[in-house]
Amino acid sequence: MKHIFFSPHQDDEVLTMGIPIVRCLNAGCNVYVVLCSDGVSSGVHGVLQNGQTCEKHEGAHTYALSDAEFIAARDAEFRQSCRALGCKEKNVIIPQNRCVDGFLTIAAVKELMQQTIDELLDNGEEAVVHTLSCNEANQHRDHRAVGAAAIELYESDERIKHLELYVEPYENTGRFVTETISADAQTRQRLAEAIESYKLWDPQKGRYAVGYHSVTNEFDDFLAAPKAYREVNYKKDIEPSAVIVIGRNNTTCLGACRAFGSNGVKPYGLIIDVPEGLPSFSRYWEKIVYLENNEAILDALKAFYNRPNKTVIVTTTDASTQLLDEHYDELSAHFIIANFNGRAGGITNYMDKKKQEEIAVSAGGDILPSCVIDVTSDEIAPIGFPIMLKPLDSLQGDKYHMGVCKNEEEYRNHLAKLREWGFTEFLAQRFLESPKEYIVHGAVSANGFKSYSIIENVRSFPAWAGVGSYSKFVEDAAVYDHFGKVLDGVIAAGYSGPIDIDIFVCGDTYYIDEFNWRASGKNCTGLYDGTPSLYKWYLNETGQAPESGDARDARGYVMCENPDALHVIYEGFPLKRWIADYRKASAFGLKYDDDPLPAKKEYYRLMGVYAHDCPNHKLVRKGMRFVQRCRRKAAGK
Repeated sequence: MKHIFFSPHQDDEVLTMGIPIVRCLNAGCNVYVVLCSDGVSSGVHGVLQNGQTCEKHEGAHTYALSDAEFIAARDAEFRQSCRALGCKEKNVIIPQNRCVDGFLTIAAVKELMQQTIDELLDNGEEAVVHTLSCNEANQHRDHRAVGAAAIELYESDERIKHLELYVEPYENTGRFVTETISADAQTRQRLAEAIESYKLWDPQKGRYAVGYHSVTNEFDDFLAAPKAYREVNYKKDIEPSAVIVIGRNNTTCLGACRAFGSNGVKPYGLIIDVPEGLPSFSRYWEKIVYLENNEAILDALKAFYNRPNKTVIVTTTDASTQLLDEHYDELSAHFIIANFNGRAGGITNYMDKKKQEEIAVSAGGDILPSCVIDVTSDEIAPIGFPIMLKPLDSLQGDKYHMGVCKNEEEYRNHLAKLREWGFTEFLAQRFLESPKEYIVHGAVSANGFKSYSIIENVRSFPAWAGVGSYSKFVEDAAVYDHFGKVLDGVIAAGYSGPIDIDIFVCGDTYYIDEFNWRASGKNCTGLYDGTPSLYKWYLNETGQAPESGDARDARGYVMCENPDALHVIYEGFPLKRWIADYRKASAFGLKYDDDPLPAKKEYYRLMGVYAHDCPNHKLVRKGMRFVQRCRRKAAGK
C-alpha cells in the first residue's frame, strides 16, 4: 500500500500535510509527495524585484527572476522541505506536466493524479491518497480543485482504497474536521527543519525565501502550535481491521491504546479490572468493556466473530496471552493474534525459562545460569550465590513470591515461605549485583518484519526486582545490532507478535533474563521515538507492508511517573531531584499532550498519596497552610 500526498503548491506539503506525512513515515509506510503546480503566479515574484528591503533577510529586493528561475527557487524549497520531513529523494515527484499556478482545474488535476498513480502502482498494488479538503468557503481555488479532483478519482479508480483530506490550519472553521492531530517533539523538530527551507535567503545559490515571503504569518502560527486537521476519511468496500487491546488498568494498557489511537485507529478495550483506572480516561478508545476475570475474555471476543476483516488483538498481560494461545486454533479463524508457527500452545511452551534459553543461545546470546528446583527439598541450587528465586513462568506467581538469597540461610528461609504458599517447583537463577539492565521491546513477524526500541533502566521500584521506572534511550549502535540478531533468532523460531525482553549487562557480556510474548510496559516510547512498533505490527499483519526499523536515533530519558514517584514517597528520594529528572525526560508513561486526562488524574492521586504519607515534608505543610487559608477565607473568617 503506497501513500501518495498531492500538494497543490510548494508549502502545502508542510503547512497542511506535514504532520500526516511524518506520521505515515514513522509508521513505516511507503510515502510519495507529488507537487501539482509550478508556483509561478506567487506575488513574491514581483516583490523580489521591487528594490525594497524587509526584516526577513539582509539586502534589498533587486532580483528580476525569469519564470524558470523563480519556479526553480520554489522547487528547491519544496524538495528540501520534503527531505526534512523524512521523505526519500526519489519519492519526491515534480511531474513535467504539472499545472500552472493559479489555473488548476478539476479536470487537469484529475488527469495529473491519474497519470501519477498509473506510474507509481504496479499490477495489483493499491494506494491511499492524501490531499487538501475542498469544503472551506475561503480556500484558494487551486486547493479546492485538487481536493475535488481527488474525490472524483477516488470514486472511479478501484486501486485507491482510502482518501484522506486535510483542512488548512489557517482556513479551519471546525465544521468539517473529524480529527485534530498534534505533533510530538520529534515531529515538531522535522516540521521546524522543513519550514527553514522556506526561510532560506541565499541569492548566490538561487534561494530567495519565497515561501516565507508569501505566507509569513501562516508559517509562524503553524510553527508555534503545529496541528493537522483531518476531514472525513473516505474508505472503499470494507472497513480496515479493528484492534482490541486486552489488559489491566495500568500504563502498559494505556500505552497500547495510544499506540493505535494516535495513528488514527481507535482500539476496543477489554480491561480486566474495575472502571475508572488509568486507561479508561484516554480519549483514544473506540469502546471499553470491563471484565471480571480472564475467563470472560473468550465470551467478549465472540462479538467480533465473522467480521469482513480479521480483528487484530494485542495483549498486555501474560495471563491473557496464554489464554489466547491455548485457544489459538479456534480464535485464529476470526482474529490476528501473537503466535509461534501458527499453532496453539507455542507461546505457552516458550514461557518456560528453559525453552527461552534455547532461543537465546541459538541467537548467539547468553543467559544467566539457572535450574528448576524442588521446593520440598532443602538442596541448594548448584549455580552459586547470590541466587534469585522466581516462578517458572510469569503465570505461576507474582513479584512478591520472588527473593534474592545471599547465603544458605536466606535460601532455606525463602524455600520455607514457598512451601507455605503452596509451590512445589521454582526457578533458581544467578543474581547479578548492580548490573546494567536493558529492555528491548517492539514487535516482530515471521515474514522478517521487526520494529524495536532499547532503553536502559536507571532506577526501578522496588529497587531490587521491580519495574523500571526511569530509563534512558540506548544510543550505542552496536547494542542495537546485537539485539537485532537476537530478534532474528526469535523470528527464526517462528514467532509473530509484540515482544519484551529483559537483559542484564556485565562488562561486555549480555545476559538475557526473560522473554515476554506481549506488549511491553515501555511501549509508551513509541509515541516519542519514531518507532510505533505495535501499530507497525498491525500494518504488517493486515498486509500494508511497513518497513522494519529501530529507535537507535532516539535520545533522552523515559519516565513512568507513577512507579517512579514512589521513590520519593517511600524511599526518601529527594523531591527536587525527581522534579529535575521529570524535566529531563523526553518520553513518559502518562504524560502525552494529545491525551492529557490520564496523566492529570494520576498526578492528582499521587499528590494525595504524597500528602498523606509524607505529612512533614515542607512542601506538604506549605500546601496544607494554603488550603487552610482558602477555607478560612471562604468561611469569611
